[in-house]
Amino acid sequence: MALCSAGLALMLAINIANLLARNLTGRGIGWVWPLTGTLMIWVVFFAFYPLYRRGSDITVEYFIERMSSGWRSAMRVFANLCGILMMSVIVIEAPQIISRQVGAIEFIGLERYALSVPLILSSALIIVQLSLNTLMLMMKRPLASQSTRDELPKWSL
Repeated sequence: MALCSAGLALMLAINIANLLARNLTGRGIGWVWPLTGTLMIWVVFFAFYPLYRRGSDITVEYFIERMSSGWRSAMRVFANLCGILMMSVIVIEAPQIISRQVGAIEFIGLERYALSVPLILSSALIIVQLSLNTLMLMMKRPLASQSTRDELPKWSL
């Protein structure tokens, strides 16, 4: 989350600088727009894991909570295995994804594959989290993420 916050702060700072430059000199800073786009992608992908870890992801708890204890555990294991499968596809395909993204991002000089690296890292972390949760469910212990979810403030509109 610190990376996400830093990315958002940097986007804000460079866009304010760009606005000031346009108003004072009549010309904007050419690299602000591509860097803002890159940072936005990074922030979203870096937030992928913390949002899952904090329980801010979309779940189908409504249906699972209405099942008996045995079915509830089985459904959670099944859901975790589905998540592991989906995230594994991203991680397994990472070499091909990276090899297809060739060339530099204009004005900032980063290689295009740099846009995918945060997604791949977050996917790998989610695989570890889901694997640990599945192991804990099979050992009949509280989920590894449950204590974190209980400590976080509940947001409501």
